[in-house]
Amino acid sequence: MVELDKKNIEQKLFSSDYKFEDSSVFKELMNLYPWCSTFTVVYLKSLSLTNDMRFQKELEKYAIQLNSREIVYELLNNLIPSTDTIEFIDEVDTNKSNTDSENKNKESQEALSQTKADDLNKDDDELEKLIVSNVISDNIVNEIEQTKAESKKSDEIEVHAVSNSTDILKDVKNDFDDSPKSFNDWLRQGEKDTDEQTEKEYLTFEKPKINFFNPQSSAKKSITKKNLPVSETLAKVFESQGNYPLAISTYEQLILIFPEKKIFFADQIEKIKSKII
Repeated sequence: MVELDKKNIEQKLFSSDYKFEDSSVFKELMNLYPWCSTFTVVYLKSLSLTNDMRFQKELEKYAIQLNSREIVYELLNNLIPSTDTIEFIDEVDTNKSNTDSENKNKESQEALSQTKADDLNKDDDELEKLIVSNVISDNIVNEIEQTKAESKKSDEIEVHAVSNSTDILKDVKNDFDDSPKSFNDWLRQGEKDTDEQTEKEYLTFEKPKINFFNPQSSAKKSITKKNLPVSETLAKVFESQGNYPLAISTYEQLILIFPEKKIFFADQIEKIKSKII
């Protein structure tokens, strides 16, 4: 019986008629001798050379049984991707580039919109600041003008008071006679001033004339259009008193209040007018 060590297995394997396309045979040998990594390498190599779809999955599964990473690297380099895979990768790359381009365009549009919004907000802030500054300046100007007006008014009052004081002093100066006088003249001057003061102290008042009470005049004063109720009786009272204008006016108001009796009131007005003639 042949000794089942690694060296003998490799010699037997490579001296046999097995081909790398026989991946199922290598798979079976790998299961029979799991402690020998040579069968695992040959099995994965056969899958790689035949472009078997199971290669990636099997490599991930049995890579832990390999002795070094160099073997894994060689297996991966010998993997030749199919045309469909290349086209699929190109299509994915194209779609990815289109997606990236769309994302960049979207980001640039969002950045532009944000910039416009910031510019609009900045313009609004500047406009608000300008309005506030104009309002403040207008208030300051109004306060200054008001202060000037009050100061001018105060100056006018002071000037008027000074002019009045000057006029009073002038009158006093004119009244005062500083010419040389004798003793008798001084006495007469004192009597004259006393008489003027006495005349100023006594004031005359006129008593208002009060007329005697007259019932008819008082009644006429108390009777007005505003404080009397409009009625046919009132119109007849005015007519009996001879106050024809008020009687006619009362009938005219009654026509507006009671339009259904306007013919009767119109006849009464005509009768009163005939009395006036």
